[in-house]
Amino acid sequence: MGWNKHFKKPFRWAVYGPPAGAAGRHGDLKKKYPEFLAESEKSIFNALDIVEGSNVAIISSGIGTSYVNDALTTLDKKGACSTLEIGFVYPAPEDKMKQILAAADKILVVEDGNPMLENKLKELASDAGLAKEIIGRGSKAVMPTYDELNPDLALSAISELLGIERPSADLPDEILKKVQALTVPRSSALCAGCPHLGSYAALAKIIKKHGKELIIVNGDIGCYEQGGYGLAAQVITPTDDATKKYPVSSCYEILDTTYVMGSGIGQAMGERRALGDDDGKKVAAVAGDSTFFHSCLPAVANAALYDTDITYLVLDNSWTCMTGHQPSPRSELNAMGEKIGTLNIAAVCQAMGIKSVKTVNAYNLEEASAAIDEAINFKGFSVVILTGECMIQVIRREGARTAKTRVEKDKCIGCKACVRIGCPASLFDPESKKAGIDPLLCVNCGICVQICPVGAIVTE
Repeated sequence: MGWNKHFKKPFRWAVYGPPAGAAGRHGDLKKKYPEFLAESEKSIFNALDIVEGSNVAIISSGIGTSYVNDALTTLDKKGACSTLEIGFVYPAPEDKMKQILAAADKILVVEDGNPMLENKLKELASDAGLAKEIIGRGSKAVMPTYDELNPDLALSAISELLGIERPSADLPDEILKKVQALTVPRSSALCAGCPHLGSYAALAKIIKKHGKELIIVNGDIGCYEQGGYGLAAQVITPTDDATKKYPVSSCYEILDTTYVMGSGIGQAMGERRALGDDDGKKVAAVAGDSTFFHSCLPAVANAALYDTDITYLVLDNSWTCMTGHQPSPRSELNAMGEKIGTLNIAAVCQAMGIKSVKTVNAYNLEEASAAIDEAINFKGFSVVILTGECMIQVIRREGARTAKTRVEKDKCIGCKACVRIGCPASLFDPESKKAGIDPLLCVNCGICVQICPVGAIVTE
């Protein structure tokens, strides 16, 4: 057995050098386009239905096809207009699209994301000199040009296309009021006992201490991104004063930016350059262990090379938790659950020549705060690794924990310091103005015990 590496060419197919190079390979790909198009035209995933006597049509793809079918059923208009369901989207079936153009003067394109099929249809119409009204999410938008598609948007667009009144989806006022009274507004939150709660509690303490110097904390994608969600946050009044600062009242108000995976440290370096090196301001970034290995290493190397004056916090919970607890390079397991080695984040940083690298326990607030404080004061690139295994994984492995943490009500002064940690197990009674612990959620992590200023929270 062998592999035809030459592909009937007088040179190696996979080598991007003479005689053809990358441009030649691109040309070969373009020459194959007619073959790809032919496959699309005959694909069973593209279904065309021309309805005689109808002057309107709908082209749909992906989840949009399901929304179109649901809408036509709701409106009792199945078979009322021509339809083209496209499952083989690239190349799009041009002949079938041309048949739609010939059959209808007004065509709605229902697709998720950017108007790729809509633009292709406009191109075909333009090339053929056809004056057709093509609507969708593009230049003649009947659906928003951003955000996800949904059944309600499709129903409204199809009702407009067919010139009929859209059925009302509004609930009667009395029912709506009852539903609203029963609905508790809430967002996602970190789990009870999550090590990130400890990391953010320690960081919040240092933010308060360095309020005038630490001006921005950059995050990215992972469980810890919830540090910028603003859950139960204070109301902010918009102002033109770019220097106005706001206190951090919960762990969900710590992050100032969350963009994409691995973006935090890159943004921090850019901000440092924009601020200059000697303005006395401090910039920090936060990432998880999975994100560190997946997306941050090039930026870490760059920060190390130039010794950029930023502080980088790596929240090491040993798993890729946000997307389903897949193993990370810190888990000591592969995807099959087999025991393997692990990568040491501190050793990686030190190998890059980073001078200030500390590893601390995320559940030890005094130790964690001291390390972050030292890193903030360090002139140059500093890294703090806050370790603590994901509590859900601990419980899965060791079994559920019986809550042994409680609040001594006679000592509680109702300061809400424990509530501001952001732990779902921390409660507060507005009538008695006393804190409490949910015994069904508490895992005895000890963070609230360390936070309470009067020692009212104890663990047996």
